[in-house]
Amino acid sequence: VPDFMSNVVVGLYDFRHELAKVDPEFGRNAENYYHHCREHDLTLTHGLGDPQIDRSATPAERPELGLRVVRRDADGIVVRGAKQIATLAPYAHEVLIYLSPANYLREDPSYVCWFAAPLATPGLRVLCRRSYTDGSDGLSAHYDEQDAMLVFDDAFIPMDRVFLLEDSATAVRGFGELNKWSLYTGQLRYYHRLRTMLGVASLLAQSIGVDKFRQVTDLLGELTSYVEIVRLGLAAVDAESRPTPSGLLAPGSTAALDAVAGGFSTRASAIIRQIGASGLIMQPSEADLATPELRTVLDTYLCGRDMRVEEKARLFRLAADLVVDRFGMRQELYETWNRGDPARVRSMLYARYPDLEHCETQARKLVEGRSERT
Repeated sequence: VPDFMSNVVVGLYDFRHELAKVDPEFGRNAENYYHHCREHDLTLTHGLGDPQIDRSATPAERPELGLRVVRRDADGIVVRGAKQIATLAPYAHEVLIYLSPANYLREDPSYVCWFAAPLATPGLRVLCRRSYTDGSDGLSAHYDEQDAMLVFDDAFIPMDRVFLLEDSATAVRGFGELNKWSLYTGQLRYYHRLRTMLGVASLLAQSIGVDKFRQVTDLLGELTSYVEIVRLGLAAVDAESRPTPSGLLAPGSTAALDAVAGGFSTRASAIIRQIGASGLIMQPSEADLATPELRTVLDTYLCGRDMRVEEKARLFRLAADLVVDRFGMRQELYETWNRGDPARVRSMLYARYPDLEHCETQARKLVEGRSERT
C-alpha cells in the first residue's frame, strides 16, 4: 500500500489543474498535500469500497450505504459513513479518500468527495479484520498488511484537506488520472508475484520428481506464458509513456493487463495446487522437525527426490501460504478485485479500445469481398 498510495498522490498532484477549474482552492490543496506527504514521508491508506449491506439498494433508499458530506461551511466538511477495504490502516498516518466511479454517478452530489484525514481524526474509527498471523514463520508473519473498515462518525475534515466536492463529471474523469502511476506500480508488483509463483511451482515439481511429466510441464509452460505476457505488457506500457499536460511522465495504459490479471492469478494458484496436491496439507512443522523421536519417520517418508525433509517441508509450507491458507486466499481476492469488478474492467477495455473502428472496417471488407465473390 505505501508504494501504491504514494503514486496516487502523484496522480492527485498531476490532476491539480483540473481540480482548480472546479475551485481554485481544491487545486492548491492538492498541490500542498503532495508536498506535505513528500516532506513528511507519510504512509497512506485508502478506502475505496462501500460496506456490503444491500447491493440491491441505493443510497437514496439507505443513506448508510455510502460515505457522504452531511455539513459544509467555510472551515471544512463533516462526513458520515464507512469505507472498506483500508489496507494497512492500523499502521498508516493518513487516509486519502477518492472513492470509485460508481460513487460519482449517484443522484445525490453529497456522495462525491475527495479528501485526506489523519487516522487519529476525532470521529474516525478503524475496525480491523482478524489477523492472519498465527505465530509461525509463514508469509503472513512478514507480509500481512491488515485490512480495516473506516467508520466516519460525523468526522470534521478541514477545508485545506478537501480536494473535490459534488462535481461528478470531474470525479469520473479524475479517477483514472489519479491511478495512472498506481496501476503501473501495481502491475510491477503483480509481475514479481507471478514470477515467485512460477519459481515455487517449478521447485514443487522438481521436489517430487514430476518435473519431466508431460502434463506437469504443460502446466508450468502455461504459468510461464502468464509471466511473459505481463513482462511484455509492461515493456509496452513503458514504451507508450507520455508527458501529461502538467509536465510529468505518465506510463501508458495498463487496461489490457488489468483485464487479464485476475484470471491469470486464479489460474496460477490452481496450477500450484494441482502440482502440490495433498502435499500442500501433509507437511511437518518446525516443531516436528526438531523432535528426535520423529526424525527416522520424517526422513524416510516425507523427504523429496534429492531433497531433505526440512527443505521440502518448508517449500511446501511456502506454497500453502501462497495458495491455500488465509493469507494466500486474501491475496487471491485482492488480485481479482483490486483493479475493479473484472467484468466492468473488460467491458471498459472494449468500450474504450481506440482501434475498434479499424478492426470493424477490416471485418466489413472481408464480408463485402465474400459477397462479391458469390
